[in-house]
Amino acid sequence: MSKKDDEKQKLAKSKKSESQTKVKKKMGRPTILNDELADYICDIVATDHRSMAVLCKEYDRFPSFTSLKDWRLKNSDFAAKYAKAKRFSVEMQAENLLDMCETDKFVDEKGVERIDSGKAQVQRLKVDTMKWIASKIAPKIYGDQKQLESLQDDNSQMKEEIRHLRAKLDAKNKKEY
Repeated sequence: MSKKDDEKQKLAKSKKSESQTKVKKKMGRPTILNDELADYICDIVATDHRSMAVLCKEYDRFPSFTSLKDWRLKNSDFAAKYAKAKRFSVEMQAENLLDMCETDKFVDEKGVERIDSGKAQVQRLKVDTMKWIASKIAPKIYGDQKQLESLQDDNSQMKEEIRHLRAKLDAKNKKEY
């Protein structure tokens, strides 16, 4: 063998050994929730109006949508942070409802300024959807007053039933010593 062949073989062996000793980077989405990740997720949720499924696909630091749902169910601290971020997001969107209502105007062939009815319908749908979401996530602020009064009436009826049942149980389980 020539010196060139010897050097090529040594170089090839050294490259193989280097590639075998390299540590592979960890790939994939996070599976363990920590405070830093929770804060990052909640910051994004609070400032972005898109759905969680879309955000999970877009941001590499987000877990899978399924993992995120599990974290919300199993971790009460994260669930509370997430709910607060979502309420903030809805409040920000509700404040922007007037901006959402603006539609482009155009001048027709007669010189009359008009609004495109198709665009107006789309805007109406967006606003109605936002109002509905806001009423569900923050009902005390954006909910229907009649619905709130109904819920309060139901709540007071349940409280009365609970008091009555508790009195029955106390009487039944009362022991005399």
